[in-house]
Amino acid sequence: MRNVFFSRFWSFFSIFVPKKETSLKKCIEQDVRKYLKKRNKLPTMTKVHFVQCLCCFICFCFFQILNTLPLFYKNVALLDEKNVGILMAFNGIIGFTLRWLWCILQKRNSH
Repeated sequence: MRNVFFSRFWSFFSIFVPKKETSLKKCIEQDVRKYLKKRNKLPTMTKVHFVQCLCCFICFCFFQILNTLPLFYKNVALLDEKNVGILMAFNGIIGFTLRWLWCILQKRNSH
């Protein structure tokens, strides 16, 4: 009975005992190095994150303007629905074209 208890006890706690090849100090140093490497890999605010946040803010402003601009054209500029649609479609075509050209220029500059 004692041998069974001792073998179970030893098998459970043997995972905490360092191997004979390495000393306890080396094991602790390795664990500390691993911890510091993981700690240094935590995400930080970089330029990419800042640009992504800025793009999200610009998109939010764009959609706010997209919702209120037809009301402005209708109530203040006194345009009918057809002219408002033509004006907004023309603005969309210009924006799409400029974005498309910008992407092409970025690809050419990166190669």
